[in-house]
Amino acid sequence: MRTLDRNRPTAIDLFSGCGGLSLGLWQAGFRLLAALDCDHRSMATYKLNHVDCLRLTMDILNVDPADVMRRLGLRPHQLTLLAGCPPCQGFTALKTLNGSRSLDHPMNDLVFAFRGFIRVMRPQSIMIENVPGL
Repeated sequence: MRTLDRNRPTAIDLFSGCGGLSLGLWQAGFRLLAALDCDHRSMATYKLNHVDCLRLTMDILNVDPADVMRRLGLRPHQLTLLAGCPPCQGFTALKTLNGSRSLDHPMNDLVFAFRGFIRVMRPQSIMIENVPGL
């Protein structure tokens, strides 16, 4: 169980990749509690740059938000910010086929996994970065 530094806002980074968003959050004064991404190479890089947080190299669909809260010693409404950048391949206007977009991309549903974390953790605020098509 981790203890919370009451003087700094806390954050969890979903779909963290190698940690660019986490770096910005850290520079803004947040204490990063956890990061989650399914890409092993990205998380290996993340580990080199962000050593003081729980790192989960897993598919978000296989992660129980309540378990993450237990591991971090968090209660609902205690997390300051739940942040993330879910994949945008199915929503982006850059990926077109003769000017049309398919909303059937398999990664589109990962946005709903983000929503599941929101429902369980009840963070004080959320930040989701994506493309206008979402």
